[in-house]
Amino acid sequence: MGVKRETLHNRYASDVSACRVSIAMGNAPEAVKERASVVAPSNDEEGVTWALIRYVPVCQTMIRPAHAGDTAYIAALCQQLGYPASQEEVQRRLEQIQPREDHAVYVAGLPDGRVVGWIHVCVRHLVVADLQAEIEGLVVAEGYRRCGVGYSNIKTSLTFRKVLR
Repeated sequence: MGVKRETLHNRYASDVSACRVSIAMGNAPEAVKERASVVAPSNDEEGVTWALIRYVPVCQTMIRPAHAGDTAYIAALCQQLGYPASQEEVQRRLEQIQPREDHAVYVAGLPDGRVVGWIHVCVRHLVVADLQAEIEGLVVAEGYRRCGVGYSNIKTSLTFRKVLR
């Protein structure tokens, strides 16, 4: 390429300090490691794998309508945000909401069956605007935030609104 290795190392060292979480490999130059927020094991010690497992969230969720088997998960997620609700209360509320065509509750489920997020959306008829979908509640479990679970729930709620038009 015609670029000296030292020039690249200096360039990476300045870029690293601008990142929210910067990871340097254990065998990186000292200037890069000094500016990084985390130093992973070296490339020879599977440092890239180590960093990916710890710092890149992987969320393979499927958004689906909530059902009675989700109530314990939904109740636990409510409590994470400071809204205490028992499993029985959530069950009763879901039973009241689900028959209504103007409301929907979706969950983000993992392949193993755990629920790591939920959204409650309803449709409103307004004088000042056409039909609107409003998010009544949205919770994503700790450890699964910032990896697309909330976005997927919101995207599904927009589909719900289109169906009712």
